[in-house]
Amino acid sequence: MAVGPKRALAWVVAFFALAWATPAPAVIKVDHPVSKIYAEAKTVIAGVVARVNPDNRVVDIKVQTVIKGDPVGDQIRIQLVSPAELIRHVAPELPVLVFAGEAEAVVHLADTWLLAKKLPVAGPPAWRVESVYATARTTFPGRTVGLIALAAQLKAGGPKFMDVADKEAFGGGAAQRELRPPLTAKPTFLAAADLNGDKKLDLIVGTASGVKLFLAADKGYTDVTETWRLTGAAGSHCAVADVNGDGKPDLLLGKTLWLRSDDAFVQTKTALDLPPESDWLAVTLADATGQKRPDVVVLLKNGKLITLANPGSMDKPWPATTKTLWQDAEVPYSRITAAFSADWGDNGELHVLVVREKDIVRYACGPTPEPPADFDRLTGVPLASDKDLGGKPLKNVVAAAIDYDGNGKLDYLIVTPEAGITLVNRGFGSFLTSAIHSVFHVRGEDKLPFALTPATCVAPGAISAGKTPRQNLLVLTEEGKLFELDNSEK
Repeated sequence: MAVGPKRALAWVVAFFALAWATPAPAVIKVDHPVSKIYAEAKTVIAGVVARVNPDNRVVDIKVQTVIKGDPVGDQIRIQLVSPAELIRHVAPELPVLVFAGEAEAVVHLADTWLLAKKLPVAGPPAWRVESVYATARTTFPGRTVGLIALAAQLKAGGPKFMDVADKEAFGGGAAQRELRPPLTAKPTFLAAADLNGDKKLDLIVGTASGVKLFLAADKGYTDVTETWRLTGAAGSHCAVADVNGDGKPDLLLGKTLWLRSDDAFVQTKTALDLPPESDWLAVTLADATGQKRPDVVVLLKNGKLITLANPGSMDKPWPATTKTLWQDAEVPYSRITAAFSADWGDNGELHVLVVREKDIVRYACGPTPEPPADFDRLTGVPLASDKDLGGKPLKNVVAAAIDYDGNGKLDYLIVTPEAGITLVNRGFGSFLTSAIHSVFHVRGEDKLPFALTPATCVAPGAISAGKTPRQNLLVLTEEGKLFELDNSEK
């Protein structure tokens, strides 16, 4: 007979709950966090699958470490009775985590929460799994490898794992920032980075007539495109990183690398073997190969990911590798946008979040193979259940990767003309959701002095004043007006 919630461990009875705070904006809150489960477990065991016997459904597990409690020996066993189909996904070297009590346990295996009863057998400790614990997804929706890392952090007394999303953001309103001289061409992209080392964010702005560089000045930004020798630079995409290891930020503008040299940028002759920019969806300069150097990483509209490995010298070729994240026919380009970050997985490697009309999916870009993770895997709940979106498709999206809550991890703000959603980064490849985007839909006297359109450009702004280092948000409208949303903590 399957083990139900009422027969599980006492500390599992009220295991997890998904609660929407009221009034709006809505916040997902985990009422029975991993930290409490860890505290109330007698033993916490991490291991890897050694052998799988599909006939009797027994999984032998090699113990790697006892994170909490007394030693249990070198091996434990799990009999995976139900769900029946899960045994097909269990293979050697797969990670396993067990939160064990006196007679029952919660097991995380094949990235799935399970309920188990201890078996009265001689030899290695053994448990029989008889049911999935579906509601546990909301407390930690990520992979087993991430949960093991979280348990290790709890043992070490590390930073608290996020169990509630901060629902307040951009409460300081929007202030217009002056561009001197004003833009005369429609902007196509906006990037922000400290280019001159004064600890202020400068702006790289794409326009139909070329790239413009604005340095931060008093209450605004001054155009230094000519003096910094970027006149004639062009591109519909931009990325910033220290490519050559000299401690100064360099630019990728389209298919061209520009290296910082004193107070100027110098165009390199480095040949980057890339398709036309019209095929691009997103680009970044980030380590995708594990060599600790920024590589050129381009996601194409057809789902192909191209990585040009940084050779460590501008005189050497940048070898290219390509992998398919999704098939071309699966996702029409007109309905997606994307952004990269090393913050969005559980292993520190580069990932990309792709926003689609009906889902948000994370793909691994680094050297470690990893299956795609949909919104359900990222948050523990299906996107269709989000109360803010109300089943609305994610169309005409304006999105920004920004640390809105000041916890040092990039979140993902996604806004549509009618609604939106924010993926709040908890760490270890998991997210909460918050409705902080609602500030963009306020009506009346508190309405923002601009409207978001698909052509609006956004980028992280300055670190706001307050208790935590939350990021402001820069918004560049189609008309070339620049605003900064104050994200100070009240």
